[in-house]
Amino acid sequence: ATNTVTASPLIDLPPPPEIDAGDQDAGSDAAARPKSGAGNELCGGKCNGTAPSALSSALSSAAGASRNCYERALRNNTMLQGRMTVAVRVASNGSVCSASVAQDSLGSPEVSSCVASLFRGRSFPAPTGGSCVDVNIPLSFTPRDGKK
Repeated sequence: ATNTVTASPLIDLPPPPEIDAGDQDAGSDAAARPKSGAGNELCGGKCNGTAPSALSSALSSAAGASRNCYERALRNNTMLQGRMTVAVRVASNGSVCSASVAQDSLGSPEVSSCVASLFRGRSFPAPTGGSCVDVNIPLSFTPRDGKK
């Protein structure tokens, strides 16, 4: 079963302090690699866990930081807008096994890469049910009116 977390990155939420979207290239892959050995055992096969409210809330907070990725790209393309769905697999211990953009009408590789990196190599509250869980996080990006 795939859970869907409704995130609202259009609300002015400060990004969580541990997320630095500007540092995406330095750590996203490197941080994920050490966990991959153990993570494969925890993430293999079918995920049938469920996302408790603590996990959904933590994923929504991380998704809120995606606004920073979008704002940077908006400086180069003021007409940029669209929707994106991020698919995140969380292991039974709460570590992120994988994070990728599953759907993207925004069409910005820069934003896609930045958003996916917000989840990679992170730990969140563990899913319930003793298994991993797949979560789809829908995001909507539109320029804010009146902000320049």
